[in-house]
Amino acid sequence: MVMTKEEYKKQGKTNRRHGAEFERKVRKDTISKGWIVDKWSNNVDLDTQEIVQAKSNMYGSRSCGFPDFIMFHSEFEDNYKLIFVECKINGKLSKKEKLKMNFLIKQGHKCFVAYKDGKEIIYREFVEYKERN
Repeated sequence: MVMTKEEYKKQGKTNRRHGAEFERKVRKDTISKGWIVDKWSNNVDLDTQEIVQAKSNMYGSRSCGFPDFIMFHSEFEDNYKLIFVECKINGKLSKKEKLKMNFLIKQGHKCFVAYKDGKEIIYREFVEYKERN
């Protein structure tokens, strides 16, 4: 079955709404566990290998940074600097997102992917992605 342009638009709106709802749930969950959480408004530029300010999305009302959140814990002392969380309902990152996570890991940060398993939110630590040749 082939979807029409209007059906694609409707599906896109639904997916964005569900993604935003999931981000709110992840934020509420991590805050309830004692974390200081903020929306990350920067992005990783893979060409220049640096963190840059994220550009506004097509709606112009919010930035589309990667990953979604930056987190701190007041009682946590370890040898990494920051913790980043990317929210994906299905838990799957694109190749480009994996490369951006690699950059952050090489900078000494920990990265996690938050995803849904039924009604439960799972946090999976991202380990270095190795491209296949």
